[in-house]
Amino acid sequence: MDVKHKKRVAIFVPSLRGGGAERVMVTLANGFAERGLAVDLVLARAEGPYLDDVGAGVRIVDLKSPRVLFSLPRLVGYLRREKPEAMLSALSHANLIAIVARCIARVPMRLVVSERGVPLSAEASSGKNKFVNKGMKALYSHADNIIAVSNDVKRILVENFNIDEIKIEVINNPINISAIREMSEYRPKHSFLSRELKKIVAVGRLEEIKGYDILLRAIGIIGKESGYRLLILGEGSQKASLQDLAKSLDIHDVVDFIGFQKNPFGWMSASDVYVLSSRSDAMPNAMLQALACGMRVVSTDCPGGPAEILDDGRWGRLVPVNDAAALAKAIQEARNDPNPPNVKVRAADFDVDTITKSYLVSMGVVL
Repeated sequence: MDVKHKKRVAIFVPSLRGGGAERVMVTLANGFAERGLAVDLVLARAEGPYLDDVGAGVRIVDLKSPRVLFSLPRLVGYLRREKPEAMLSALSHANLIAIVARCIARVPMRLVVSERGVPLSAEASSGKNKFVNKGMKALYSHADNIIAVSNDVKRILVENFNIDEIKIEVINNPINISAIREMSEYRPKHSFLSRELKKIVAVGRLEEIKGYDILLRAIGIIGKESGYRLLILGEGSQKASLQDLAKSLDIHDVVDFIGFQKNPFGWMSASDVYVLSSRSDAMPNAMLQALACGMRVVSTDCPGGPAEILDDGRWGRLVPVNDAAALAKAIQEARNDPNPPNVKVRAADFDVDTITKSYLVSMGVVL
C-alpha cells in the first residue's frame, strides 16, 4: 500500500539517548511499521545511540529543539500538518507537552501518554520534578488514555495524582526476544568473563535511585577472595563516587564499570547472575532482557515492577531495598542454585508481538 494511504501514527519522545524508555519506543515504532502503518517517530531532538535501530519503515521527524519544552510550537505544527490518527508519548515531561500541543492544534487525534517511571506526588517532589508532577496532576486527565508500565505505577497514579483508574491501562514493556537472543551470541572480551570466575552483571544508569552503592557493599560482604566479579554497564552522574566507594571497600579490582553498551546481551549471556539493586524501578527493561537471556535474577523488592515481573519471587529472588547483607546472600544463593527456574518461559509474556498489539488497541488503531 502507498504510504499516503496508510494509517499514520506518531510516537513522541525527547530523543533516542541511551535509556530504557527510548529503546522501548523504537521497538514499538518498528513493530507498528511492520503491521503496515505509516509511523512517525517525532523527536524533540534527533540524537542518541538508538537512532541506528530505527527501522526503514519508520520516518524520523526531528523538531530540532534544544529542550523538550521548546519543541511545543513545532509539535503543534507537525500535528496540524500531518494529522496522525493517534499519537503515543513517553516520559512525563514529554507527555505534558504532547497534551498541550493537541489542545492547541485542535486536530481529531487520539492521544495516549505512557508513564514509565514511579512518580512521587506533586507535594513530595522538588525542583523540576515538582513542576512536572504538578503538571501531571493537572493535565493527565486530558489524555484519551494513560498507560502505566506496571500495576504499582497505576496504583501510584491513582493514589497520588487523583487520576480515574478507569483511564489507566497497564501494559508492560515489550522485548524483542528473537533479536535479543541473536545479539546475545556475541561474546565480549574481558578478563572477568573466564569460566573460573563467578560473574555478576548489572545494567542501568549510574544514578542514586539505582542503588549501585548497595550492590557494591554487597560485593564487599561477599568478599574479593570468593571469586565473584561484578560488571556494571551504564553511565551516569554517580560514576566517580561509585568508583571511589569501590576503592574504599577494597573491591575496585573485582568491579569494572564498563560504560553504556548498545548490545548488553552478550555481557548478560556470558555472566551468571543479573542483579537489580534499585530503590525504585517502574518496569526494568534490563531485567526483562536478562530473563530473555536465561539469566538467574536477583532484585530488590522496590516500588514499581520487579516483584510483578518475578511473580513475587517465582522467577527470581527478591530482597528488601537498601539491605546489602540480604542482597549478598541472595546473589550467592542464585549463583549456586542447582535448579534455577526456566526464566525464558516468563520472558515470553513480554514478547514484542503481544505487547505491540496491546498498544495499538489502547491507541484505538484498527488494522
